[in-house]
Amino acid sequence: MKIAVFGASGLVGSYLCKSLENAGHSVIKLSKTSSGMDFNIDASDFSQTESLLKKLKPQIIINAIKPNLSTDECEIKKGEAHRYLVQIPQNLSKLAKQLKCKFIHFSTDWVYEGKEGEEYDETSPTNPLNYYSIAKLEAENLALTFCPDALILRIEGVFGKGRDSSFFSRLASSLKEKKEFLAASDQFSQPIYAGEIARILCILIEKNASGIYNLVGPQLLSRYSLAIKFAKKEGLDASRIFPSKSSGRAIKIPMHLKVSIRKIENIVKLLSLDEQINIFLEDDKNE
Repeated sequence: MKIAVFGASGLVGSYLCKSLENAGHSVIKLSKTSSGMDFNIDASDFSQTESLLKKLKPQIIINAIKPNLSTDECEIKKGEAHRYLVQIPQNLSKLAKQLKCKFIHFSTDWVYEGKEGEEYDETSPTNPLNYYSIAKLEAENLALTFCPDALILRIEGVFGKGRDSSFFSRLASSLKEKKEFLAASDQFSQPIYAGEIARILCILIEKNASGIYNLVGPQLLSRYSLAIKFAKKEGLDASRIFPSKSSGRAIKIPMHLKVSIRKIENIVKLLSLDEQINIFLEDDKNE
């Protein structure tokens, strides 16, 4: 299939393009400014994006664009955040409807409140706590309005190697430079390897899956525990990792995101976190 990937130079997008190509798809890589792409385009410009997509005639449009803003910065720069998080998904879903394409959109499990003792599946009530997650939920609703058969994947805690500065990349850099590294001991989530996201999405495309799916790892743990696990696997000095608190951040965030993956595992079984980390480390060494 011919697949247009917006945000192809980002962490998720880069792994996704590689997996799609390996699966035999014709992949069109799009980014706003990154080199090595098939096209550079600002997807917030509807008319330019429409003109290009009409020429390309993709069968699937994937939005893997990640704003060049932290979640804290989204709270301050709401106009810029809205352009990335709402306007672009709206444009791409509109165009998918117009061109009769499948639309695939990456969202976040931060749309859930993240209360300790709760488990969230795709039917659970949403309660976004900050502007980033509010905008992400708005984008989901817009995508499904224009493309009722859209595929929406709620991801979070993504690690891998790429242009984006992931948690593991920052950790490894700090420890190799013999610096201390702080990781939250009070924030729990289910991390997932970008390569695993790409593997799962290729299968979902084969199955022509639609609707909302939680796509996170199978293990719930704190960022601190994750950092320790990674350091030991990589042979780095874990004694330089110290617990910190996320509760003191300027924005409210989900602190205990126990998310059900039963729906997606009815289609494909996810690898364990240890397996994902091992594959990541092996892939990293081979590059």
